[in-house]
Amino acid sequence: MTGVMTASTEWTEKVRDDEEARFEALAEILRGLQRAKARNGKTNRALHAKSHGGLIGTFHVLPDLPAEAAQGLFATPAEYPLVVRFSNGSGGHAHDDVDDVRGIGIKVIGVEGDKAIAALNDTVTQDFLMIPSDNFVIPTPEQFVGVVRAVSGNKLLALPRLIGVLGTKLPSILSAMRAGMSTRVGSILDMRLHTGLPIRFGDYAAKLDLVPAHEPGTARVEGRDRFARELEARASAGDLRWTLRVQHFVDETQTPIEDPTKSWPESVSPFIPIARLEIPRQDPASDEGRALTARIDELAFDPWHALAVHRPLGAMMRARNAAYRVSTQERGAKPEPKTLSDVTG
Repeated sequence: MTGVMTASTEWTEKVRDDEEARFEALAEILRGLQRAKARNGKTNRALHAKSHGGLIGTFHVLPDLPAEAAQGLFATPAEYPLVVRFSNGSGGHAHDDVDDVRGIGIKVIGVEGDKAIAALNDTVTQDFLMIPSDNFVIPTPEQFVGVVRAVSGNKLLALPRLIGVLGTKLPSILSAMRAGMSTRVGSILDMRLHTGLPIRFGDYAAKLDLVPAHEPGTARVEGRDRFARELEARASAGDLRWTLRVQHFVDETQTPIEDPTKSWPESVSPFIPIARLEIPRQDPASDEGRALTARIDELAFDPWHALAVHRPLGAMMRARNAAYRVSTQERGAKPEPKTLSDVTG
């Protein structure tokens, strides 16, 4: 079937009876890796440990959206305070020219309503986590944690451990992973980013992407922490902007909920702009900017910090519920902010 299709509300999840126990066990494996990397009594994130900087801005929900896009947070045009954190994907602090996933954590503040986790109903945040890939190349949560554990230990043992985890799929998965973690990334600020996995979108299901709307950088910064240095230079030179877009589920064959390896084709489900992110000029390299980044690093960015109408979907997302909760508890992350001043101090 080809051509643009209609957004569908007929999506479903396939939840196994043993998921809760399995996913809690996987979260404890990641906690063990997190503890092993603790330094001077401080435990960092299990993944996305290296921050390139944190910024504040405004999240604008666009007006006049079609009905399938005017859902949940996006039902009414509005402005919200915004906090963003740029990071590398691993649990370490390697040189920025080392292959890794790059990402952004987005926290919208002032979002009231029933939350995906009932215990968080008194919070007012909505998080979106985004990476360069529009899918996950590793099929299952068990294999994902197995890969993380394999590459976190003795480098000489990484390959045999990866073979044990992925078997005959290792060559194709490694190839896809390397493509998504290329060192050829010139600018983390100019990358198109994706949720990679689906979320509930009101009555619908969807993936999101984030497209830069500012002028691209003209010079590559070099050095171990080049992404942070570039962020400092460009944020202090002028405003930064992105457009957030939604791509809807249309059917289980072309836009599956439970298969994280499947990219959803834009030819059958095109993206619709739904919000604008604006980061006004600010100086991350100043004392105030560095203090802000430190406070943002103390926060938790979690796809399950979400409205119930934007609940994460699929096994990989359900596994992240346990993983992020355990990681957040282990490092003692700060409570969710009620206002932007809780972050800016």
